[in-house]
Amino acid sequence: MGQTERFLALREQDTKTRTLAVTEFSRPLLVEAGAGTGKTALLVARILAWSLGPGWEQAEAEAGGSPQDIAGRVASGVVAITFTEKAAAEMGTRLAEGLATVLAGKLPHGLELAQLPKPEVCRERSRSLLSVLDRYVLCTIHAFGLRLLARYPLEAGLAPGFKVDAEGFGVSRVVEDVVADFLANPDSSLMAPWQVLGLRQIGPEELTEALVAAVQQGVCPEAVGRFPLEEQLEWLARELKEKLGQLAQTIAPLAQEKRLKKAGELWELASLWASHTGSTEEFLQLVVAELEAKGVLAKLNDWGRGKFAQTEVSVLAENAAAVQMLSLWLVGLWKAARLSEPQTLRAFLLLGESFLAEIYRRLREAGLVTYQDLLTGSVRLLSEHPHIARRERTRIKQLLVDEFQDTDRWQGRLVSLLALADEDPRPGLFLVGDPKQSIYGWRSADLAVYDGFKEKVKKAGGEVCPLVVNFRSVPVILDEVERAVRPVMQEEPGMQPAFQELAPFRSRPEDTGFMEGKHRPVEYWVCWEFDGGVANRKTRMADSRELEANALAHHIFELHELYGVSYSHMAVLLRAFSDADVYLEAMRQHGIPYATTHDPTYFQRREVLDAFCLLQAVADPEDELALVGFLRSAWAGIPDAAWWELKKRGFFPLVRELYGVDGERLSQLQRMLAEVAQGLSALMPGKDRIRGWEQAALWALLCLGVLRQSFHQDPADVFVARVQSWLLPEATEAARFPGRVRVANLERFFRFVLSGLPSFPTPKELVQALRRAVEEAQREGGSRPPEADEAVLVTTIHQAKGLDFPFVFLADVARGSRGNRGPVAGAWWLGSGESSADLVLKVGKLATPNIFHLWAWQEQVAQAEAVRLLYVALTRAKERLVVSGHWPEQPASQALVGLLSHRENLPDLENLAANLDGSDRVEAGGALWVFPGAVRLPEVKAQKKQAAALPVEELKQHVMRLEQEQQQAQRRQQLPLGQAVSAEAHEELRELLAAGEEKPLAGHNAATVAGTVVHRVLQAWDFSRDQDQELERQLQLLATYAPVDADPQEVTAGVERARALLTRFRASPLFLEFCALGDRVLGREVPVLLAGDSTKVAGFYTGAIDLVYRDNGQVVVADFKTDAVEGEELMARARAYRSQGALYARAVAQALELEHPPRFELWFLWSGQKVVFRDKELFLEETAGKP
Repeated sequence: MGQTERFLALREQDTKTRTLAVTEFSRPLLVEAGAGTGKTALLVARILAWSLGPGWEQAEAEAGGSPQDIAGRVASGVVAITFTEKAAAEMGTRLAEGLATVLAGKLPHGLELAQLPKPEVCRERSRSLLSVLDRYVLCTIHAFGLRLLARYPLEAGLAPGFKVDAEGFGVSRVVEDVVADFLANPDSSLMAPWQVLGLRQIGPEELTEALVAAVQQGVCPEAVGRFPLEEQLEWLARELKEKLGQLAQTIAPLAQEKRLKKAGELWELASLWASHTGSTEEFLQLVVAELEAKGVLAKLNDWGRGKFAQTEVSVLAENAAAVQMLSLWLVGLWKAARLSEPQTLRAFLLLGESFLAEIYRRLREAGLVTYQDLLTGSVRLLSEHPHIARRERTRIKQLLVDEFQDTDRWQGRLVSLLALADEDPRPGLFLVGDPKQSIYGWRSADLAVYDGFKEKVKKAGGEVCPLVVNFRSVPVILDEVERAVRPVMQEEPGMQPAFQELAPFRSRPEDTGFMEGKHRPVEYWVCWEFDGGVANRKTRMADSRELEANALAHHIFELHELYGVSYSHMAVLLRAFSDADVYLEAMRQHGIPYATTHDPTYFQRREVLDAFCLLQAVADPEDELALVGFLRSAWAGIPDAAWWELKKRGFFPLVRELYGVDGERLSQLQRMLAEVAQGLSALMPGKDRIRGWEQAALWALLCLGVLRQSFHQDPADVFVARVQSWLLPEATEAARFPGRVRVANLERFFRFVLSGLPSFPTPKELVQALRRAVEEAQREGGSRPPEADEAVLVTTIHQAKGLDFPFVFLADVARGSRGNRGPVAGAWWLGSGESSADLVLKVGKLATPNIFHLWAWQEQVAQAEAVRLLYVALTRAKERLVVSGHWPEQPASQALVGLLSHRENLPDLENLAANLDGSDRVEAGGALWVFPGAVRLPEVKAQKKQAAALPVEELKQHVMRLEQEQQQAQRRQQLPLGQAVSAEAHEELRELLAAGEEKPLAGHNAATVAGTVVHRVLQAWDFSRDQDQELERQLQLLATYAPVDADPQEVTAGVERARALLTRFRASPLFLEFCALGDRVLGREVPVLLAGDSTKVAGFYTGAIDLVYRDNGQVVVADFKTDAVEGEELMARARAYRSQGALYARAVAQALELEHPPRFELWFLWSGQKVVFRDKELFLEETAGKP
């Protein structure tokens, strides 16, 4: 069959699948969706087709009701499970867009007119469905499990108010407490096993790590207590004897060769041990000790890696392969035996059973469940309570599961219980997955589960359908994917799927990919060094990597400068980030902006450390180191030269006691800071550049006290909001290079604090959790970081899954895998995980004997996943694919280049390199082969490629457009870069004031001091207190609110002026209205950073909104004014503030994504009156203290 006929057949299969997806709702369907085939669009199309058609009709027939009622039942009957929360959010967005498209009288993507009811019916139904969009259940499988357990907590054996320990810190805390309590009051019956572990250098830290891992994997005390250790030790000894016997028999000819001394010694030992008749423990101890002591372990390692001496090869002949396999097995068995010390294992199992029983008891008391409990608990709930399972199957009408290739045994069982039960009713089941993209074996994803479920679908009368039309890549890239992957993706049930060809959606002649100059859409870069025109295939890996990094950076710069390719259209994919610094440094040297999805130094970033120190100083006033870290930051700015002087004056004891707005201590600190600032040597370098640091430090200390109070009294979101609004850390870091990265790092940090604060009952525990996060350097990935919008993205293949890019550079393909021996401590389940024999435990240098099976499975999975990783990497490219790296004679284990060496039509690379004829590239085997080391990289000048001559008229149009753009640029240059929101209003006010009259808009005079103080009073107002008591409290604090850099006489006058104004305000109805706001307040002193409009400001507006609140469900923006005016003068002042109000309203509308700008109000506190702006008009509104 020719290519055209194959593509036609593939497209026919694809069309059938897409039709079934939106028309067949009773039989189970499993869609195997290849890369770039639009699976998310298909999932959304199915939900739309069901909701608008059969689902609506079924809900109407069952219970009737209004369209709104029917829509609610339809939506709540649809459950769509995704792999990540981001994917669930994206599906929700697409579903809303699809319904909006139908409402507009158009066809949504993936649906045809004949597959839907009449257009007018669809429009009415879509309107109702849009109003109940939140009732669709679109979530991760863990979130679904949480909903299920929360609905039936008692039946699941949980407390009704149970909490999910999402980050694992709660479990860690309980385990640490159990171990600590044992050390403080040891159980005499457990002291002997504890001492045995100690002799093996397994202490509290190692035991804690192992127990945490066991709990996270759902290992119960009974599983540990029933662990068949003796059986497994006997199996290990039996397996060693069998393999030693086979090896002795196979290498017997080598023992006859006197030159092969080590081989002869190994034969003697293998023969002797194969017939050992002692006890199991004696045999294992003998093999572990003697195999290494006799010096023959190295020989086994060499043979296992395929390294044989010339004589060994000639003597063994065809048996060499058998010797290599036996050697691999024996080395693995020896390592397992070395970890499986019987006496220590018995002690560990005894302690583990006892400790786990106490840990689970405390977890139940605390109402904590792990992430794994959400799945295992849901499965047990449905298995043990058939009536609940039946009720859930009745409630769910359509169950959709995305990324099903990454499922594990518990997820598979949960879906099976819900949708493949032997009895009706059963929901419609729609699964989407691509086994060729299953690359998360280290997260327990198991293709054996996937394959088993596929068979269940078929037995239930369902169908497995392919989705093969690729909408992403140009045909030449899909051809290369097939050439590179098909030879190595050989089907093996439960481990590797068969390769499935992709048919290009784009098959027009112009869809050739990137064909500019000497570049082609598919290129392979062979990074060998050249000496005198001769390639060196034995180039050192480090040298090859440096050559590759420089060539990549040079080429990326060239693409951007000469061909106009946007940096954001390019991505560099790596197998791992361990050598990423080589590539990042090359890009830095070329001035290329880049972004990464994984930065191993995240918790070492200055802004993150500053935030950590702040939180530590807030939570633990005794921590002086954290306090110094915070106060040295850009957010406070105390210079290093000041610390000794501050310490001598008693600075730290004073700050330790700060809590809330402590006027007395703040006054002492103000004097102390002023003295130290005055006394610093005039010769101190850079003193002039930090003038006024003592004022910034005093504000930081005021914030510290406020935040300590908020930390203990306020909800997490309020505390974080106070940090952000009082200290303005994001605004500060945004002004420092690279601002976008710094702000993104802080946002991520605050997200962690938000999620962590409710989980820890004491500040100390939150800080401990943050410390663990710093030590573990947890990472996020799977999406483009915000700073990648204008940069080359450098990421791993795993994190690029789900993304695509016009230009993909798959780099460092010679990098191998370092193997997978797991963490220092851990717990795993083998196979079905049904019995104690399937449990693998590891702690320190101790492990159960079946860890050998775990290693073997992990190795097999890693080999299979390397193939799928190659497939994922190659299918990210849309227009151009470059594969680069070293091509050594013997590739490292699981290196992608080793897989690529099996590529169809692979040319002889050494022959290509020898016949370059002064060039660095040659076309062969359907791709362009480039040898970057063959020529010296030319200097790339930052200029565009020379364009072809244009017609005169077209040139004139270009010149006119250029002149217009230059004029616009000159006008923009005359504009200020940034401006206060109130700047225009203040200018209008100046025009209103009579010449010679006091101008309260400049400097810190009494009026501006009073205004500042009054604003801070209303910002700090506690609505929960009695209004008169709160006013009295605030009046006592007035002096602490004054600007720190104001003249003392002006401060005194300003404070008295503020006191008089507040007393007058108290007598007005407006005061009562303010006090009645309470929980309707959305924000006070809300910082504003708003993009300019290019007419008055080139860059941005800044400011702070005094008050944002709700009035009858509507958002209102209010600004406080302390002007002593009334009547017509008041209205004239109000009109001057019109521009300020418009900008504030625009900022809030954008931030909250409001359909219309909110209402703007001016509260004139002196007169007790309120001016409201509506539709460009303003009205004086009388208030009666309404609530």
